[in-house]
Amino acid sequence: MAKRYEHAFKVMVLRYIFNAEKRHTHNEAAKRFEIPVKTIEKWVSLFHQGKISIDGQEPSGQPTRTALMDKITKLETENAILKKTIFLLSKKG
Repeated sequence: MAKRYEHAFKVMVLRYIFNAEKRHTHNEAAKRFEIPVKTIEKWVSLFHQGKISIDGQEPSGQPTRTALMDKITKLETENAILKKTIFLLSKKG
């Protein structure tokens, strides 16, 4: 039976490989985390397919579409709150 790894562990390994300061090879990651290279290659493939996300980032370090949409929603909400606050403060004065 194949060993199952927690999502957090997969993310940690992928972050190690795609580290912005120093990228590591699959072999380096396999040695460091004591897992088969084939397993890492599978996770990297899933990452490139968008099936595993690390901090909402693509391999290039660019945000994924979902991460950008979440950020837009958050900023729109903050903007609405600020507009309402300004409106209410202008009525007081």
